[in-house]
Amino acid sequence: MRAKPARALATAAVVCAASVTVAQPATAGPTPGVAVTAVYPITKSAVNVARNLVFSIYNNSGVQGISFNYPLPAGLTFAGPLTETCASIAVDDEPIVTRNAVPAQRGPLPTATVYVAGNTVIGEPGCTITVPVTSATEAHYATCAAGLQGLSGITTSFTCTHIWFEDRHPHFAAE
Repeated sequence: MRAKPARALATAAVVCAASVTVAQPATAGPTPGVAVTAVYPITKSAVNVARNLVFSIYNNSGVQGISFNYPLPAGLTFAGPLTETCASIAVDDEPIVTRNAVPAQRGPLPTATVYVAGNTVIGEPGCTITVPVTSATEAHYATCAAGLQGLSGITTSFTCTHIWFEDRHPHFAAE
């Protein structure tokens, strides 16, 4: 039996549609280079309690010398030693002298400043720098990418992260 013209056209349209491939947009791989982000894992705290500011460094480029410094906002102070999980990157509250770079200038005292310098390592896709901070008074603090100084070999991939310190309230005595 012969196919009806309408059915033959519909069948031809399905066959043609199945044979057409649609080009998919290209997906970009990770951007080459080294990027830094910052976050306060706890965004609200009682005054005089230590909380962490965590910088994460992401390495998509192998070995590369990097450095930056971050002056803490006025009123925010260090609440313990600065630590890092990076194989060849140092963190300190004083300018770091390296073979490859001139040390960053120390900010005007009494501004507490985080100094980071060193090299990324092949095979280490990322690491973290932990900065314990606190405030003696009620205040809101923002750590923004624009506040990072002396960026060398590194880009920022965050806008701002925030933390609020407030007086303890009697009904929160356990915190």
